[in-house]
Amino acid sequence: MAKNKVAETICWLAILALLILSIVNVVYKGTKQTLLFTRDELKSGEVSKSWEFFRKEQQLSQHKAKIEDFRLTLDRDQNISSMRFTVIDPSDHNSYTMLHYSSCFSCEDQGEN
Repeated sequence: MAKNKVAETICWLAILALLILSIVNVVYKGTKQTLLFTRDELKSGEVSKSWEFFRKEQQLSQHKAKIEDFRLTLDRDQNISSMRFTVIDPSDHNSYTMLHYSSCFSCEDQGEN
């Protein structure tokens, strides 16, 4: 009789654990890292293909997403050292997606990015 209660308790705990993991998986999508621009693309000014790839990868709308709080850091030689900004993409259901983007180009030179 005691073995049946232990087995039943273990079964219920397993079901509860699976349920919790399923809920967490649905609610929490995780962080998806996508490179937006390389330093060479920023220097040349040809960024439309990179933006389009980034937009699709992050599932942003084509015409509603906008960039805010844009910060660009230059080094002493006027080379781009880092870039960060926030993308806000309003949806049709009174909600929005907010992405924080940062890239350290000087870290690439040091092999730390």
